[in-house]
Amino acid sequence: MTRAQATTEGASLPGGQSEVTVSLQGSLSTLGLPEVLGLLVGTAQSGELSVAGNRTAGLARMPAVQGHLWFDAGRLASADVAGEADLVDALVELLRVVEGTFTFRAGPALSSRAATEVAEVFEAAQARLAEWRAIEQVIPSQTAWLELNPDPPSGHITLRADQWRLLVALGGGTSVRATVTALGRGALAGCRAVKEMVDAGLVTVHPTRPAGVPGAMGLGTTELANGRGSTLDASALAAAGAQQSMGSSTMAGLGGAFGPSRSAHASALIR
Repeated sequence: MTRAQATTEGASLPGGQSEVTVSLQGSLSTLGLPEVLGLLVGTAQSGELSVAGNRTAGLARMPAVQGHLWFDAGRLASADVAGEADLVDALVELLRVVEGTFTFRAGPALSSRAATEVAEVFEAAQARLAEWRAIEQVIPSQTAWLELNPDPPSGHITLRADQWRLLVALGGGTSVRATVTALGRGALAGCRAVKEMVDAGLVTVHPTRPAGVPGAMGLGTTELANGRGSTLDASALAAAGAQQSMGSSTMAGLGGAFGPSRSAHASALIR
């Protein structure tokens, strides 16, 4: 499918007014998600928008991301995208899709909560999307491999309790996904925490797990449930990191959702 296809139906309302319902389907390559949102807002649609696609262009495989947004008279009522029900996080996940398809079917909005203006959700999603792009410059994917830095900053290092838990989850080396899961956080919060430790020089990132390294090698169940922080000697951290033997290989990074000019155009459409 090279172009978006649309069908419209009219229905009579009290007072002689007419309501137009729109069914849409097409490729995100020809009609981006921000433009689709703008169309649904501008025509005050109710129904379900389904999106399926990948975050890396040119991959001939099953869509890695599939999600649904429900609209109520042009406002966002609910969402279900990769387990995300929060409207902003769900929209961020869909905006990160660079290649895929969409389908909109008019119908009732499946939500018991009050609908939210799309412009409000879109603005918040753009801010989080910008943070994701910064994270992706450091962490290329959820399968990237993490290890303690064998040459950390000199002197004493003070860690917060949550940072210590991250190091415990990291242990002798593991993937970003496994680390985030062990922390019990969402993808953005977990990757934000990992990036913080990378920026501090305590953790290093490899694009993928080196050959011969057997899965995750966490330290186990060390607990620091309520402490405010922990002070480590850098030499001890270096010794722990030196026990690991890590290699690296190439892996395509995650793509951004859309460029600045397209983003500005989309904001105007939605508003």
